[in-house]
Amino acid sequence: NANDFVAVQAGKPDVVNNELGFRDREIPPKSPDRYRIAVVGDSFTWGQGLRAEERFSNVVGARLGPQFEVFNFGENGTTNHLTQLARMLPTSPDFVLLQLYITSFETREMQRPTPYPLAPLAFDAELQQASMLYDLLSIQWTSLQSDLGLVERYDHYMTRNLRNPNSPNARRSLDDLRAFIERVRQAGLPVAI
Repeated sequence: NANDFVAVQAGKPDVVNNELGFRDREIPPKSPDRYRIAVVGDSFTWGQGLRAEERFSNVVGARLGPQFEVFNFGENGTTNHLTQLARMLPTSPDFVLLQLYITSFETREMQRPTPYPLAPLAFDAELQQASMLYDLLSIQWTSLQSDLGLVERYDHYMTRNLRNPNSPNARRSLDDLRAFIERVRQAGLPVAI
């Protein structure tokens, strides 16, 4: 609704972090009569530009009903899923869902193309966090810069770094994913990606 859009535009989305530092409610002790699902991921999981109740984790939790509880362990920005996992496991989940986006395969060593921001840098990051509309416009602005040859296209950058499965970046990405799956399994939990 228009009022929600204005609140988000004013930089006042409902971003409340729990004591673990994740954008979710406080996590109570595990109840044996409730199945606990932990959703781990990046800014899509975190819910960039969305109110908490609009996020995937909240929608799923509401639809599953009271015998389930779904907690969001997403983080905005560059994400280390293994670090998130270490912080999440003590909450005693019954199931772990890792939400991945193509950016999840980027490594620290990869140098992402840097387009010119749509707004001055002082406002760009705040607007991206607060406004899905700004995010969409920024994506189009970045695409235009790629089309004009002002910046490397994102798909070219990813192909250059990850196409060869034996390249250092591809191996590191897959090793990190395998390590995540293995740590969840070592905890005796099912995992889906």
